Amino acid sequence: MVVNDFGVDPNGGSPSAGPAEETVAQILAEGGRAVAHAGSVAAAPDVREMVELCLREFDRVDILVNNAGIIIRNLVIDTTEADWDRQIDVLLKGSFLCAREVAPHMMAQGWGRIVNLTSASGLLGLPGSNAYTAAKAGVIGLTRLLAQELAFYGITVNAVAPGAHTRMGSAHPPAVDRVRRAYGLTREQLRGAVQAAREPDAVAAGVVYLASDEASYVNGQVIGVAGDRLDLWSHPQIVRSAFNGDPLTYEAVRRRFRDSVGAGLSNVVPPLPD
Repeated sequence: MVVNDFGVDPNGGSPSAGPAEETVAQILAEGGRAVAHAGSVAAAPDVREMVELCLREFDRVDILVNNAGIIIRNLVIDTTEADWDRQIDVLLKGSFLCAREVAPHMMAQGWGRIVNLTSASGLLGLPGSNAYTAAKAGVIGLTRLLAQELAFYGITVNAVAPGAHTRMGSAHPPAVDRVRRAYGLTREQLRGAVQAAREPDAVAAGVVYLASDEASYVNGQVIGVAGDRLDLWSHPQIVRSAFNGDPLTYEAVRRRFRDSVGAGLSNVVPPLPD
């Protein structure tokens, strides 16, 4: 196993080889075999070096788990371009670079497993986690695309939406807290929902299953794993359709929308707390 960890803090700063080396030490102590790699998944040369290390040490690349992530909490209006780019680069571009680098090796051997880590934020949205949410939603799209393209070669690609308490659960600015409170998403509620019987070990068990031979029938899916709970998330689908008989114009859309595809829709916005 190659353990890659750039060793940064939750905001993406202060890289260190320590975390990867500590994880490798734990694996070796349990009788496993592992090597550390401290490069950034957002940098193509580092990703190439990581895969070459795996081939050199283990001869094959069988399983890829895209778990690297950082988060910088802010409202969109308070987010700098640099902070946006850093998160997209690690979470989404990193998943792409790693998958692109391992796929030819998996295709050549006729077997492979790719498990991408997404988030409930990417599925539902969460105020104050803007680039993180966008990237995690992108990971879901990338998962479904890769599952289609690589299925011909004995490769499955799935995503896990984890629920677990980790150091990523850092504090956020008052402006974010204000918006979340408006939607009933207080810090205490979010922390309690995550911590209730949700240790990271359960998430690891789900990832290991999806990486196994037994899970060969699962492809292109988003699986929720949290504590004692497993979820299968739905794929997007059309909820309603309406036909006009003639090509649509603005007037036709205005006349038909509310009573057809727009039936039951509302935009009730809660008041912002003081």
